[in-house]
Amino acid sequence: MVESTVSAWSAVYLRQTLTASLAVAPLAYAAYQAGTVIGRAAADRLVQKLGAVAVVRTAALLAAGALAALAAAPSWPFAVLAAGAVGLGASVLAPLCLASAARLSPTASEAVLARLNLFNYVGVVTGGALSGLLGSTGHFRLAYALPATLVVLVPAAARHFTRPSNSARMESLPQTL
Repeated sequence: MVESTVSAWSAVYLRQTLTASLAVAPLAYAAYQAGTVIGRAAADRLVQKLGAVAVVRTAALLAAGALAALAAAPSWPFAVLAAGAVGLGASVLAPLCLASAARLSPTASEAVLARLNLFNYVGVVTGGALSGLLGSTGHFRLAYALPATLVVLVPAAARHFTRPSNSARMESLPQTL
């Protein structure tokens, strides 16, 4: 949802809501893409150093905060910086979701990934359509605030982005003698 909202509507948002020039309007999407490249390039090292749970929580909070900043942007330069921060945060969430989902059922990982991809596709279509609908009624700020409220829920699920070791699973089983 975040990807389609930023990619499809950020230039229109800058142009219509923040009165950016035609030459400047695409900069928010460019900043988002730059943030995405940097975030994905750093993700593996961050996961190795900090763990997937910490990276997911931090990335989700960064993305949610940056989406809120994008929604409240007082000017186009601020919106461009916020869009770059959205890219940094949001870019690591999908790959970590896919990796975590594949670990849920290693013997049926293709089916799990297919279901997750279907859910992702629904988000892409819904995000672009809903953002466009809100924007066409003059509420582009709400189009960015809405995904922020959804992304802020991700840290609650972050603990599921790691798999306990066999010894930890054994310790969690009830001990009967």
